[in-house]
Amino acid sequence: MSKLPKEVRLTQADKVVTMTIRSLNRTSLYQHIQGLYPFVKLCHVEKDAAILNQLEEDARSLIKVIGEKRNTRTRELAVGV
Repeated sequence: MSKLPKEVRLTQADKVVTMTIRSLNRTSLYQHIQGLYPFVKLCHVEKDAAILNQLEEDARSLIKVIGEKRNTRTRELAVGV
């Protein structure tokens, strides 16, 4: 498999997509997530360490927020019972 030039990969990674919760559907969300896999696979563990570290940090932050949302919802349900 040939590697894309770093500039192309970084340009693709830096594209900002603005969307609202209402405009986001499950399919498009999964497409965005799936689009990261080829990018990450093409990254070089040493040369692209900074971006890999940032992606990992962002993924952990996202997982944390998801967990907080779920915990808030669980507390709301428990109080409402």
